Amino acid sequence: MSRYNSGRVTVLMPMRNAGAFVVAAVQSILNQSEREFTFLVIDDGSDDASLKTVERFDDKRIQIIHDGSRSGLAARLNWGLDKAGTKFVARMDADDIAAPTRLARQLAFMEANPHVGICGSWYISLQEGRPPKAMSLPLDHARLRAMSLFASPFAHPTVMFNLQHLDAAGLRYSEAVTHAEDYDMWERAATKVVLANIPEYLLFYRRHATQVSTLHDRQQREASDLVRMRAVQRLGMDPTPSEIALHCDHAVGGDADGVHGQDAARAWFLKLERVARRRGETAIAAECAARARHAKKLLTQNSRPLVFRPLGRLGRLLRGTETLQSH
Repeated sequence: MSRYNSGRVTVLMPMRNAGAFVVAAVQSILNQSEREFTFLVIDDGSDDASLKTVERFDDKRIQIIHDGSRSGLAARLNWGLDKAGTKFVARMDADDIAAPTRLARQLAFMEANPHVGICGSWYISLQEGRPPKAMSLPLDHARLRAMSLFASPFAHPTVMFNLQHLDAAGLRYSEAVTHAEDYDMWERAATKVVLANIPEYLLFYRRHATQVSTLHDRQQREASDLVRMRAVQRLGMDPTPSEIALHCDHAVGGDADGVHGQDAARAWFLKLERVARRRGETAIAAECAARARHAKKLLTQNSRPLVFRPLGRLGRLLRGTETLQSH
């Protein structure tokens, strides 16, 4: 008997100390236009009122898992993926808000496109003191894979999985890639399953001082840089320390300083483009060509010399003293 026989979709929401936002997150799921789902809430050792807050919701669709320990986000997500009894699993974060039609729209897309393994959506970024910002992402697999050379192609809490594809490919989050487990997952997944985004704003994504990307910014950057280096190496390239440092800096929106810096950036992206074209990776080649054009525009805007300083785990990896799993 198939393991995917317990309903249409499981909403998987780990949480840790989300008391300030969890009520709105839970309500946004319970108020979905799609009524048939299991809402799996996994508490990761919260020491605030998060757990008691969720326990006050009287809804049989909510299943709460808590053991008092802290295992980390990746471990909790993997547990949820292993235990889910439905074919589709939707991610949710305890500090975000799902649009009322989110589940219905993603289920309709996934059922109409059974070859897709992971589906995300566009989203609205919410940050105190700033107006909401509409965020769009590429839609098709080729462009999403190209984007994964530089950054995450999904907003993590927008994704829905087809577990049949994940299980067949042996895909789960890596517990070794702390604070960038989602980006690591997407980069590996892009070589094994089909990725897609829906061009609809289906989530309100909060940015605040207590989220992981704020509290652990440096660790997240270092882990993400390792993923970027692995993505470049998948093209059969062996970048120098200066090349990979430049690549990673541009990936997070940094523009190389000075004429020499922009010239080096343009040369690097053109080199990537040539390799991608030889391998038939047209979307990757187009992305690199666009970045080369951008570097050319900036070529004479300032004259400060560019200094590359690969730090932390990335520096150790470049020196051959550390490795990152590629599967």
